Amino acid sequence: MLIVPGRAALSAARRATALAQAKAVAPGISAIDARWIHLVVTTRPLSTEETAQLEQMLSYGPAEEKGSRLGTRTGMELWIAPRIGTTSPWSSKATDIAHVCGLACVTRIERATEWTFAGAGDAAAIGAALSDRMTARGIVRERD
Repeated sequence: MLIVPGRAALSAARRATALAQAKAVAPGISAIDARWIHLVVTTRPLSTEETAQLEQMLSYGPAEEKGSRLGTRTGMELWIAPRIGTTSPWSSKATDIAHVCGLACVTRIERATEWTFAGAGDAAAIGAALSDRMTARGIVRERD
């Protein structure tokens, strides 16, 4: 499985709303950020050209604002992705587009959100506050 980082997942206004939701369950959170992460399953390793094409296809949306990413040395990271065993409508369409663009070896592209937090709090509670429990699941990773 390939992991292809994407661009910012939230506008400044949506980031502020998400920060308020996170602070409601974890008052120690001081900052929040989110970007798309793409999980790509293929039948074989991609060539350099295919990898470049895939990365170009998955670099949609607004570029990240300068300085919007939180420091990578502190805080928590949480990925929220569709539940295992489900295929999101986004995934179906993205996989179809990859096939039309000549990437027949791609069997599935799924999109997750990588949330990064500065401050302290219960990552599981924050994930529950930010995700739809019926369709998504969070994976918490403490940063070193």
